[in-house]
Amino acid sequence: MKKRERLQLITTLINDRGEVSVTELENELRVSQMTIRRDLDTLDERGLIIRTHGGAISLTFGQNRQLDYSQRMELHLKEKLAVAKAAATQVQDNDIIFLGPGTTIELMVDFITAQNVQVVTSSNTVFDRIRKTDRRFQVIITGGSYDPDTGSFNGPLSYATVAKLQFDKAFIGVNGINNFSVSNYNIEAGELQNMVLLNSSKRFIVSDMHKFNTRAFFDFYTLHHGDYIVTNNQLTDSVKKEYAKLIDFIFTTETVE
Repeated sequence: MKKRERLQLITTLINDRGEVSVTELENELRVSQMTIRRDLDTLDERGLIIRTHGGAISLTFGQNRQLDYSQRMELHLKEKLAVAKAAATQVQDNDIIFLGPGTTIELMVDFITAQNVQVVTSSNTVFDRIRKTDRRFQVIITGGSYDPDTGSFNGPLSYATVAKLQFDKAFIGVNGINNFSVSNYNIEAGELQNMVLLNSSKRFIVSDMHKFNTRAFFDFYTLHHGDYIVTNNQLTDSVKKEYAKLIDFIFTTETVE
């Protein structure tokens, strides 16, 4: 089977099933895992599928449903790690920061080197990652109603906590960035993050490049002058030009291949 035919077949299988593994494709196409992985990388680069650690998902699968946490962590992991590392450099000694829910925000914890940092978070996964480090962060968790899909606390109790707090910096993850609006899949989580952003001296939207020109269920914040987006340096020139009219970019220092 020629490569072009193989790519077409792989795309069809992924679109029909929504999600496939490398092993499934290897068995059906009877080619090596190395070949399958190269093909999936090619299709991902062309924007035809979404590459995951163990295989791939269709574009509609990723857009129309909230993936579980392990799937979201695998999705574009190299890009997320680069963004998390860049975002962590913005944390300085003695900062009071808010870390929102999300896989990229969770990864930030491993790269923060500043001292005497006080962290407020609504994310149980962020809290758990901090708890397992040897760093001595001062941590406040907002409390509230627990959402297992996002691993975060939201609702009236968390609103009451955040409403009384002021932050030097807020780091917020998103599911989509479109026409200067940022969005996610959970209304209550979005409302909380809007409150946090309004209570912060500096506001950082932390997102890999694949979230641009996509939109999730709930628009929770509109970007303003003075806001920052931390993202990959491979973002297209047209998107950079459009958003630079209003916000400041902080780009990753490494290229993800």
